[in-house]
Amino acid sequence: MRCWIGPRPADKKLYALRDVTGTVDCIPLIASSIMSKKIAEGTGALVLDVKFGSGAFMQDYAMAKELAETMVALGTDSGVNTSALLTDMNVPLGLAIGNANEVRESVEILAGGGPADVRELTIALAQEMLALVGLGDADVAGALDNGQAMDAWRKMIRAQDGDPDAALPVARETHVVTAPVSGVVSRLEALPFGIGAWRLGAGRARAVDPVIFAAGIDLHAKPGDVVTAGQPLFTLSADDAARFPRALEAIEGRGRSTRRRSKAHTNQARSCASGSLPSWRLRNYLQNQFRFSRRFHAGCTIRPGSVSPRHGFSESWSAFQLCVAPSITG
Repeated sequence: MRCWIGPRPADKKLYALRDVTGTVDCIPLIASSIMSKKIAEGTGALVLDVKFGSGAFMQDYAMAKELAETMVALGTDSGVNTSALLTDMNVPLGLAIGNANEVRESVEILAGGGPADVRELTIALAQEMLALVGLGDADVAGALDNGQAMDAWRKMIRAQDGDPDAALPVARETHVVTAPVSGVVSRLEALPFGIGAWRLGAGRARAVDPVIFAAGIDLHAKPGDVVTAGQPLFTLSADDAARFPRALEAIEGRGRSTRRRSKAHTNQARSCASGSLPSWRLRNYLQNQFRFSRRFHAGCTIRPGSVSPRHGFSESWSAFQLCVAPSITG
């Protein structure tokens, strides 16, 4: 029997030091914290899903790209075959936000169903991983559709003395939000919904706080969907109905905490990362890219020495917005 002593105790102390010294956003320190644990595991190949957008730690695309490139370089220099996909979190991925409901959605993907955007990202990550180990011709979509992926998952759960048929937690209380008018969903921002799910109990404010696994948000519409007045837009789930008002405040943008960094703080992070400040302007980039944006999650693939574009991305400025279309009736 092998006993592993991981870097986590030291990593926690270093993170606390970064917190008090204002270097949490320092890209070299972020990259080394993440990659030290990956490399210590002894893995031979690694695919990183690095997210950007309002619901991601790295909201700015350029900084997320720099982080991805840094981690790929660290992995490669350490003998680990490493690549990264930059994926968009301006819009929530899939239809589930939480714990139990995201597990449910993941199982749906393994069964060949689930939301199209989650399936697309799952296939892209799996194909990238297989390509790194010389199995680029494997049929990932086929494995999902023919039950092979589900069979493998069930086998993994049983090997760990788990029950793949165990029931998932169900919330005691739900609250459905409906469309006030008929129209088209034009914006659905990830961050307010993430904060809303956290306020419902799906996440912790402190390490000692319990996580309510049944708490979360289920979306019933995404950008581009046509809805009629009274049609459900999303459902809040919690064990305590008293949590609903504050969750709705976050989604509506009232009393919402923000993770947007100050200019000085962002500049400090960029200076720490590269020693100089890039001359790009995020807003101009978004304006130039928006007209080409059709996907909600894909960015680009980063491998050692190369960057290849995958898709554009869009930016949302409100949590949930309907474009009113009077011609659409119930």
